[in-house]
Amino acid sequence: MMSGSNYSLTRRDFLRGATCATVAATMGIPALRAQQQKAVAPTSRAVLIRDENVFDKDGKLDPIIVRKMLDTAMITYFGAKDAEAAWKLVIRPNDVVGIKTNVWGPLPKPPEFEQ
Repeated sequence: MMSGSNYSLTRRDFLRGATCATVAATMGIPALRAQQQKAVAPTSRAVLIRDENVFDKDGKLDPIIVRKMLDTAMITYFGAKDAEAAWKLVIRPNDVVGIKTNVWGPLPKPPEFEQ
């Protein structure tokens, strides 16, 4: 109860206020989720490229075919007319590109793939 300028917050007042604040906050969450879902595309895309000639007779990767596979994947993913147009959608001339590889014994990254 308020009397003049002195106000004493009771436990009941505190719980009532906290409950109202919680209910008010949770009522807005479904609306926020709906807005977020509209803003973010719900689907993902992936491209699978295979070439039976990627390994030579000695089991080594052919870097030319690896490059061709990567270019084909980029063209397919972006729907570009050629590899250069696809790469221009991802990388600008002034960008610095780095490749990070994870060293994992059972599945090492071949140098041909990194190049």
